[in-house]
Amino acid sequence: MYHQTGVMRIARIRSPLLIMRFQSEKIQALRESRKWSRKDLAQRIVATGHFSGFTHQRVAQLEKSDNASHRVICALCEVFACKPSAFFCDEA
Repeated sequence: MYHQTGVMRIARIRSPLLIMRFQSEKIQALRESRKWSRKDLAQRIVATGHFSGFTHQRVAQLEKSDNASHRVICALCEVFACKPSAFFCDEA
């Protein structure tokens, strides 16, 4: 439907808002299940080509963080061969 000015109106979808919470503890769980050190994970993240200088200190920060960038999540998915949903849960 068009407004008088010719601008299309956007229909509102009446559905509940889904909020996802980043679960940093999943990174540590996946890392430990593979018996990798933080340094091992950092090296694997660098090997993906998403980052040139990802350190074990950055992995430690990430494992305690409540958020992560899209780029970090892409690298983690590549390293752990999983989907991004592995690092998120629904918040009710």
